[in-house]
Amino acid sequence: VRLKGTGEAATSLTGSQNIMFNKTNFPEYNVESAKTYVSAYLAANPTKTKLEFSVPFDPSTQAQANASFLKSTFEKCGITMNIVSEQASVWAAKAFNAVTGKNAYDMLVTSLITETDASINFPFFVTNAFPSDSTNPLKLFRATVGAVLGANHHTDTALDDLAWKARSTTTAADTKTAYQNLTAELQNKAIMTGIINYGFTMVTNKKAKV
Repeated sequence: VRLKGTGEAATSLTGSQNIMFNKTNFPEYNVESAKTYVSAYLAANPTKTKLEFSVPFDPSTQAQANASFLKSTFEKCGITMNIVSEQASVWAAKAFNAVTGKNAYDMLVTSLITETDASINFPFFVTNAFPSDSTNPLKLFRATVGAVLGANHHTDTALDDLAWKARSTTTAADTKTAYQNLTAELQNKAIMTGIINYGFTMVTNKKAKV
């Protein structure tokens, strides 16, 4: 509805054209299951009266409409989503903060996972874009960009192992299998999830200037 027929509800962390596409362990939208999780959270946190979190959205009409849609969806599950209205350039700087190395928000709704391969998405899945024993001269960015790109800031090195294994494969078949295994585990541990899948086309002509 929000995409006016140009998208589809996600069934995997990535779109179906991505090498990482895998439906295994992808969490389905289930109101009753969500309410069960909320009850368990409140039982484990007796000082809390509700499960709530804050998410930034651009103040544009479309972004705010998307935010309202998600807010009402979470409300059906007994979860409170607080909308923080900020320009995208502002909240992006707070979320991917190279100074503090921390994400200022509880959750982000972004279009990070793109393309048909895994290379551009890789830094978002691992604990750091550069392993500790890396010989890459750009490793000097390990403490800044390397850490910041992983907006989830998870510490699960088992996911790192799966990711680097996928990156070191030598055949197309092994690469696809390895990345699909990574997707299954990312979905199993709920490190991040997908909401919608959509595609786009850019059309230019000879008069276009760069």
